[in-house]
Amino acid sequence: MSKVLKAIGKSIHQMCFDFVDSFKVKPWKICTILFLVPGLLIGLFLNVHAVALNTVYEEYGYVGFILFATILLGCINIFNAFSFSSKRSLFMAIFSTIITVLLVACVAWYTMALVKHSQDPVSTYKFTTDSYISLVVVWISAVCAVIASVLTYFFIDHNRVKD
Repeated sequence: MSKVLKAIGKSIHQMCFDFVDSFKVKPWKICTILFLVPGLLIGLFLNVHAVALNTVYEEYGYVGFILFATILLGCINIFNAFSFSSKRSLFMAIFSTIITVLLVACVAWYTMALVKHSQDPVSTYKFTTDSYISLVVVWISAVCAVIASVLTYFFIDHNRVKD
């Protein structure tokens, strides 16, 4: 049994070492991972967003559209991560910046809608745990996208032959 545990520990150690060592060889993988975070986080916590919106508004309305746009931009960031990992061109850096600006605008609008409705004196809505989790998740997603889009300009491949 101890040999099996040692073998598992050794393979996990080697896998972690290879993962960290791959960033030394291909540092743009950091951008790829940071671009994957918004889409994955927003998608994984979709049920939390739905509950937070349902407690605020009886019907989804424009805030539901904002959340849909945020999810869509997160999905575009996932595709952007894979294409940046292969192309690393100036076009991909500009495209990722545009998507990130739109994502941050949607996140700010979503936050404003939740906070504005919670401070309405007629409203009976108070922030719940789902509301806080929803806001934290969308803001972490926005921050990761901003960091990734800034880093893309450092990892543009200037030696690449134009198509």
